[in-house]
Amino acid sequence: MKAFKAKYRYGHFFDEKTSKRIIPNERAKVILVFDNEDDIISKDPIYTEEENIEAQEKLQKVKEYAAEKRYTYKRLLSAGEMLSFSISSAILKKQGEKENVKFTFSLQLQEDLYLIVRPKSSELFDAKCRLVSYYSDNSTIDFFEEISAKSLNQLYMRTYVFYFHRFGAGTVNVFSRFFYKGKPLSELRENALDSKPPVVLL
Repeated sequence: MKAFKAKYRYGHFFDEKTSKRIIPNERAKVILVFDNEDDIISKDPIYTEEENIEAQEKLQKVKEYAAEKRYTYKRLLSAGEMLSFSISSAILKKQGEKENVKFTFSLQLQEDLYLIVRPKSSELFDAKCRLVSYYSDNSTIDFFEEISAKSLNQLYMRTYVFYFHRFGAGTVNVFSRFFYKGKPLSELRENALDSKPPVVLL
């Protein structure tokens, strides 16, 4: 057993004696003793869950945004639908050794998901979503925590930072990385654009 008198800064523990960062191995067991009970926060301010927007209010926001930009829009998926994405990363083992891992996460849309159609491209309008489960062939998450976000991009970033912040960056192309019923969102986007003319706002 080794004891430190440490301070918590920037999401890390620093040894007060040496001012060096304390870097534990993944799944290390520690004993935390706080000088002040008020230093323990009951809710994470970064991952605070926002209230869902009602379907009609959400549609109105989409219409206003599209009209302002002179774009068009289409609804891709309804609230309640399930999507998935995978992250290949690593966890830190003893003395800095890395263990490669891959996790597939499932999420649920809390709001309708809309596609904003530009003249030569498209983008997703923000839609609140929530991480609800995970699967892996070669590893486990001991203390899985559901994560909420205002968009698919933000959910991927938050998931990466929350579980794998030591390795890689949480940026991704959602159309190629997120899947709906086994198919990438890029295919769903193309099918939606080819099925019928998008809504035109005059």
